[in-house]
Amino acid sequence: NPQQWRLGKAYIESYNDFPPMPELAKKLKIPVLLIHGEDDKHVPCDHADRLNATLQEHMPPEGLGGRGRVLELAKIPKGNHFFNSNQPFAKVVAAIVAFFAGLGPAP
Repeated sequence: NPQQWRLGKAYIESYNDFPPMPELAKKLKIPVLLIHGEDDKHVPCDHADRLNATLQEHMPPEGLGGRGRVLELAKIPKGNHFFNSNQPFAKVVAAIVAFFAGLGPAP
């Protein structure tokens, strides 16, 4: 059962090797869609809010191909960490479709 998986210490410590998020965000010039389940028991929803705020603050404003910064956070009601039931999964798909449709044709 994936809901009961446990992460080993080495895996968790490997996150220390990643550069800080503000540093990574400064390099992003592509559209970003964050999707988070509101009922996620593994990663609290405020993590998505904090990531979104960090990206808003540090992503370059110019974006790819003169499109400007494109950043969206979709919170999925009743969505768990895996979106493994029909209603939340359909909402994830709808959020992805709407995000790409909103981008329009490639520059």
